[in-house]
Amino acid sequence: MLNYETITHFLEKGEFLESANLVGELLEENPDDLDLIIGYYSIKYWQNREHLLSSYKNKPIAFLLEEWEKFESKLKEKNFKHNYLTLVIKRYIILKIIQQLRNKFNKEGLEQSDFPFLLSLSKQLLSLHDFQSTKEILSYCIRLNSYNPLVYFYFGDTYCLEAEITNNIKLYPKGLSYIRDGFLIDGNDFPIEEIQSRIITNIIKEVKFLYEGQSERIQYWISVYIMLKSFYPELRKLTPEEITEIENEILRLEKERQNVSKKFYEKILARLIFYYLIILHALLFHYSDEERLKEVLGILEYLSPRIYNEVIRIINKEI
Repeated sequence: MLNYETITHFLEKGEFLESANLVGELLEENPDDLDLIIGYYSIKYWQNREHLLSSYKNKPIAFLLEEWEKFESKLKEKNFKHNYLTLVIKRYIILKIIQQLRNKFNKEGLEQSDFPFLLSLSKQLLSLHDFQSTKEILSYCIRLNSYNPLVYFYFGDTYCLEAEITNNIKLYPKGLSYIRDGFLIDGNDFPIEEIQSRIITNIIKEVKFLYEGQSERIQYWISVYIMLKSFYPELRKLTPEEITEIENEILRLEKERQNVSKKFYEKILARLIFYYLIILHALLFHYSDEERLKEVLGILEYLSPRIYNEVIRIINKEI
């Protein structure tokens, strides 16, 4: 254990030569240990690129992150998975990136062109379970582009993962609120393969099982099934203006549904059901209109008996 503690100490300071020597010694004793093989490869990879880590200050702000993503691609090519040692290296690299970002922010501020870099950085920080820094970066993203749904999806995933890691279930409604709001902006580009929280990953697995191998249909319905898991009273209350806008979208889609071609019918149907679920949630927890509530339930039963039955289970607290 002393060796691992010493290796960690060296890696946290970016001393790759010393770390490689220690891991090499352990590898000689345990030549088939996959974690040591991956660790040794990773340390040597960055040892050979130490000049990049010392000269990055004159490079574009995204430079180090791009180098890290190249490294992760190399790991994937070799079917190597992250382990304790690679994550220690990652923390060291990400800390350098954060330092560079803070320097830029203090000197120049952030620009719209920094948005893709910040979004990628937030994903890396989340994988390290650095929730505070992830939320800080995503807050910058919202300032730069408040209409990009990915920011809301990543924000939601961050709160949901934090809820799981810290066992703070009060964070779930906040996370699911962000995800719902992201779907309200655009329901077509949910980052299925990038989600890290268990609650959303399980929903994705359920939808993939229902629509196996049909990527378009999975994207159509993912918002519906996430919304079914979002019936928390604490979900962000929509404003009357937002409710009106959603009701107007429902009217538009109902008209389209009558004449749309078979090819696009299911896409419109899924979007329509998603909107009805949002209205239903608002009527159950935030607004009182018994007549509209009965009407929405009747429409849901007609549009999709399966979704309707799930909703009834929710209302009756059978789940």
